[in-house]
Amino acid sequence: MKLNYIKITFATMVVAVAISSCKKQGFLDPVISNDLNETVTFSDSTRTLQFLNSIYDGLGIEAPPKNIDFAGGFPTASLSDEAEGRFAPAGATQNAINTENLSGRFTNVADGVWTKYFQKIRAVNIYLKNVDAGPLSTAKKQRTKAEARVLRAYYYFILMKYFGGVPLLGDDVKDESAPFDILRSPYGDCVDYLSKELTEVAPLLPVTYNGIDYGRVTRGAALSLKGEILLYAASPFFNGGGTTDDDRQIGIIGYPTADASRWQKAYNAFTDVINMPGNPYSLEQYTTKPGDGFYNLFLKRSNTEYVLANMQPANKNMERYLLPPSCGGTGSGQGTSTGFGTAAVSTFERFLDVPSQELVDAFSMKDGKNIFAAGSGYNPNNPYVNRDPRFYYTVIYNGANYMNNTTRAQAPIYTFLGTGQTADAFNTTGTATKTGYFGRKMCDSTVTITLGANTNTCYPLIRYADVLLMYAEAANEVGQTGIAMTQLKTIRNRAGILPGTDGNYGLMVNPSQDQMRKMIMDERFVELAFENKRSFDLKRWKLGEAKLNGPLTGMKIQRIGNTGSNYTFTRVPLTQTRIFTFKSYLWPIPVKELGNNLDFVKNPGW
Repeated sequence: MKLNYIKITFATMVVAVAISSCKKQGFLDPVISNDLNETVTFSDSTRTLQFLNSIYDGLGIEAPPKNIDFAGGFPTASLSDEAEGRFAPAGATQNAINTENLSGRFTNVADGVWTKYFQKIRAVNIYLKNVDAGPLSTAKKQRTKAEARVLRAYYYFILMKYFGGVPLLGDDVKDESAPFDILRSPYGDCVDYLSKELTEVAPLLPVTYNGIDYGRVTRGAALSLKGEILLYAASPFFNGGGTTDDDRQIGIIGYPTADASRWQKAYNAFTDVINMPGNPYSLEQYTTKPGDGFYNLFLKRSNTEYVLANMQPANKNMERYLLPPSCGGTGSGQGTSTGFGTAAVSTFERFLDVPSQELVDAFSMKDGKNIFAAGSGYNPNNPYVNRDPRFYYTVIYNGANYMNNTTRAQAPIYTFLGTGQTADAFNTTGTATKTGYFGRKMCDSTVTITLGANTNTCYPLIRYADVLLMYAEAANEVGQTGIAMTQLKTIRNRAGILPGTDGNYGLMVNPSQDQMRKMIMDERFVELAFENKRSFDLKRWKLGEAKLNGPLTGMKIQRIGNTGSNYTFTRVPLTQTRIFTFKSYLWPIPVKELGNNLDFVKNPGW
């Protein structure tokens, strides 16, 4: 790897994302400086912290609504079975990835992920090298170094999710003109390094922050990230499932052989989070309406559920990205990159994803029963009634009420095709929706693009519901199915699902380990939709071939007659036929890396 490929200069090390506290001001307010160098930066306490804060902006790369903020940026929902890209221009990159087409769009994105995360890792090393000689207090030096090390671990982990084992730089900051020949480390070595780092720094971090420091890395974030890394390491693909005929790749893309004891390490790590002193995390609860807690948590800058988040100033980003045209949705966010780059608005227009029928089907009935189960009460001629309350806060469907951008009042959204169709109608070209649905996860239902104040939406990277589901998954794999069941009930209780006479929230009584595994997968699908989890979950579970081959489906809805509310519902395949083979589990290593060093191991199939 050439050093200039992960080069980062002080002139460009500025804060690109504003992170606000409860008082509208936060520790990452924009500060632009063009005269930075190591001597100037680290001899001044304000600039030292500005440098650290600029490292935080890398959290925005993986955050909704544009989970991959390179080459224009696009959400990863459409790389999974939960969504389809709405517009052809936006879908081009997703199409390339979803069909294993190593086009310029795909390679630009893969190269961007690799480059930008290594830039952030090197920036951490610059900070660790210089901060001790600066004017910060001893306590602040210790705390901020711990923050930086957690951020570095997070960025390494993202790289590992995309690429497998990666070069480990340690604390080294090489001169830009020096040879740089560090090769990829075995996957297990990466896991051990990150686990050790997070174990060491967690006690050095506070349990909570208040005021201007709210949003910084906490002890819970360090411990939860450790648990997630260990969970991935124990999961089927990385835990001996990444088989390859190339001896050089064995051990680099995952563990060479499976070891069930890796689940115990993940279980222990999440137990540490659950048992943290002071119980700093809990699920947001509301009693006004079933599911209100699930809805409201995303609209609060400060809440009890966010473990690690990409903090934002007041915004309407999710509304722009997800809402239909009648609500002013454009898919264009605020028109500029929130992570890297300063491209014009046209570059980022129309990167909207629309929910798939597969996601819609995953939501149970309000009593927790699967819609396809006998006696569920599901009516295919009226499919959106009596569903899991989370459905109504995740998906806009035909007839759903939402604030209209023109009338500025609640009005039905119509996606039906045919006589009387609206601008929001189903359309295979994607001028409105390819699937018959629009997303609304994290959107404020009282707000449209021109109506209402900006929201306090910040983007979850790790939230407590995710922690509980990962804890449940690890518990089930170590034989603690009862503990796993408790977590699912907790999640469903907050969701507003009816408990039933047995108090089981529609869940199977006394499930086997395999049955519980399936229930956890299903629960993650609906609870964490549009939070950049599903694509990686399917890969770590080694379900890509089963779930991501062929077309997804949508719902074509047609009105019976010219008026009224009677419709026919027809499931239809979408236009894109996806291709997923073994090589799609990991992304291609940048060509520059392979060309600069012939010993650099590429990923299978690429």
